[in-house]
Amino acid sequence: MTPVQSQNIADFINNRSLSPSGCRLIAADIQQYIEQNFDVRYQPSNIYGLMHALGFLGSSAVQNSLKTHRIALKKLKMETTCRISGHIALDMVDIWFQDEARFGQQNTTTRIWATKGSRPRVVKQQQFVYAYLFGAVCPAAGETEALITPWVNKEIIKHHLEQIEARTQPDRHGVVIMDGAGWRTDDIAQEINNLSTIKLPPYSPELNPIERERGHGFGNNIWRTVVLRDTKILLSHVPLPVR
Repeated sequence: MTPVQSQNIADFINNRSLSPSGCRLIAADIQQYIEQNFDVRYQPSNIYGLMHALGFLGSSAVQNSLKTHRIALKKLKMETTCRISGHIALDMVDIWFQDEARFGQQNTTTRIWATKGSRPRVVKQQQFVYAYLFGAVCPAAGETEALITPWVNKEIIKHHLEQIEARTQPDRHGVVIMDGAGWRTDDIAQEINNLSTIKLPPYSPELNPIERERGHGFGNNIWRTVVLRDTKILLSHVPLPVR
């Protein structure tokens, strides 16, 4: 495939996956597109290799009707307008997306390369040593904020919001989009002057882009060959961009 052809295929996949109609794209559709447009015959098994080479991964789709999605998006826009003070123009609002994830927990034994017929011994993590990574991103301003803690509660999320507030310019107002976890009560941002929070509707992770970032290079796979005797060792293995 030439660079132009690869870009055309990538555009086709993106346009189909982001279609408001929610149409399902499978390998056979990509195979047909390539054959019709480039007169090249790909075997179905090779389509998946091509997808990986173009930077695409299989992703679980969110089962939601188009009507439900539109209602949720409309509600989110209305709530954003209602949550900020009336004297603040929408072009002075910074939208932040926030979420957290637990990492370092006990994992299954991974597969390794070994001589055929052998059963090598490997070290397996037995303790449940883990920590929580809080992350937030403002795509418009290019700002990010992160916090690593050994536990999670209401006070921790309030501290994280204070970090976000410190990164928001004094003449602007920050709106933090988050899910409805139990520790995210409605009063967590009451004492923060230029920050508001909005909870996402239930079962709508597609409205929070940071949900997709947790699994890119920072899943539990990186802990499978590491023995974590305490939290200090755990945190030493956190990728540098996060620390």
